[in-house]
Amino acid sequence: IWGRGPSPQAGVRAVVALVTILASLPLIPLLFGYFPAAGDMRDVFIPLETFFHEQQIQGNIPAWNPSVSFGFPVIASAQIGFFYPVLFILRFLPIYLELPIALTLHVAFCAIGTFLFARRFHISKEAAIIAALSFSLSQFVWQHLTHLNIFLAVAWFPWQMWAVDILF
Repeated sequence: IWGRGPSPQAGVRAVVALVTILASLPLIPLLFGYFPAAGDMRDVFIPLETFFHEQQIQGNIPAWNPSVSFGFPVIASAQIGFFYPVLFILRFLPIYLELPIALTLHVAFCAIGTFLFARRFHISKEAAIIAALSFSLSQFVWQHLTHLNIFLAVAWFPWQMWAVDILF
């Protein structure tokens, strides 16, 4: 036990931590209260998540939002699923904590998934780190920051590719 080097799992954990930290760097402004509340984030997602938060705290399923037009069947909205597990759990927090935490978790999740998917092809750790950072910090991912539903879905893409690769 004493003469051996670090375990392979320790190396992977260190790399995953590095990728997570590097991919999350653009979100540092969130720590200082800056949030990308523009476009659809401001007009659709923040009001919708605020309504979901209020209804969830009260123990209600938000079937109808009377504040939109003459009423809107909000649970049927394709914008954000009320029952999406990450948001469902984070929704117990105030909105100013919920959304920044959700964004940070999904960026990290995207980077880690891309790293692990890249490693499936037996490329070096360094190349997998570059792949993870290239995708998780790409213009495609970050241009959808104000489109919360797309931003959250994109974080799952590398994991889906990883699963497809394992299955087939």
